[in-house]
Amino acid sequence: MITVTETKMQVLTDRKLPAGASPTDAVVIAAEKSRSAPEMFAGILTDTGERIAKAVRQALTEALVRCDNYLLSTWGVSRGWSRGSPAIVRRTRPSFFIYSRYGGDHWTEWVPEGCPYYPCHNYPWQQCSFCYCPLYPCMDSALGTMIETPHGDVWSCMDCRLVHLPEIANHLLQNPEAGILELKSLAKKMEEK
Repeated sequence: MITVTETKMQVLTDRKLPAGASPTDAVVIAAEKSRSAPEMFAGILTDTGERIAKAVRQALTEALVRCDNYLLSTWGVSRGWSRGSPAIVRRTRPSFFIYSRYGGDHWTEWVPEGCPYYPCHNYPWQQCSFCYCPLYPCMDSALGTMIETPHGDVWSCMDCRLVHLPEIANHLLQNPEAGILELKSLAKKMEEK
């Protein structure tokens, strides 16, 4: 929480905003249970802290840019937060910012409308509610495999259709706590029908 707050304040300071510019914000941290040892520290100098700081910096900067461009395009006023960044892009549904190591560490925005990769899994009736799998990396060898890249090994699930099957995607939307075994069992029942 401290790493998030410190990073947030650094972004606000860098953009010369007053310290109380975001008095109604909140921080929510979600993590799935793991068998590995818990992280003891998450300060900015740790790997975990560095990833947290990158996420906060990316998200808050993007929010400030979009807000400033919205004010400019709607009301003709600017707070100067966008600093020449592109005008606001209007969305009819939420877009998602995903941190990817594939092809080098970077942030990718996925927008449901007009996706240039559809159908990415060569499955013409796929449902894209979960473009980026919420179970990633599942480490289930029946669904994916580790691949070598110039930037290190990454989990590839390019041949997995599980969360793109309409019945599975709908089940996962209604039951976000569903795990890989439950979804695979449901898919197997569908195959048997």
